Amino acid sequence: MAAQLTVLGALVAALVLALIARRSTSDGPGIAAGAVTAAALVTALATGQNSSGIAVVVGILGIVLATLGGSPLTEIVLRSADRGGRNHRGSPATAATTDTGGPRIADGELLKGGTTIGYLERFLTAGALLAGALTAVAIVVAVKGLGRFTELDSPAARERFIIGTLASLGWAALSVSPALVLR
Repeated sequence: MAAQLTVLGALVAALVLALIARRSTSDGPGIAAGAVTAAALVTALATGQNSSGIAVVVGILGIVLATLGGSPLTEIVLRSADRGGRNHRGSPATAATTDTGGPRIADGELLKGGTTIGYLERFLTAGALLAGALTAVAIVVAVKGLGRFTELDSPAARERFIIGTLASLGWAALSVSPALVLR
């Protein structure tokens, strides 16, 4: 029981760090949120399965963490991909960004709704994983890809779309994985 409470406490701490990361100009809180979430997973793996109500609470907290904590982590991954990048053809590997770090397509038009789409993507992915509905994750990715298809004219926009989507989905999976282990 103590180890399960440790997992719960770690996820609460990760959520607090993720919320701090949303306001921070530093990558530190976001990276710390990811590390604490990974530590919660390791602790859950060491604890093993449990049928107690803690798994339900950890699952709910995992969905909240996946939804709200994914934006700072995705931005960190995108900034990391932006650094010093030139692709194999020598053209810039990434698109320009807005003052808030949001992606732009080649002609300077903002990819609108990206933050909201990210919240929905992570919420639906986390819920689908907890429900064991893996095909629902595929549907989320397909709908997102089809919805953005016409806006991804430039290689830079496509690259940011792929990197951002994978980072977002990875964060959602990591956030709910302790609950999957504990059930």
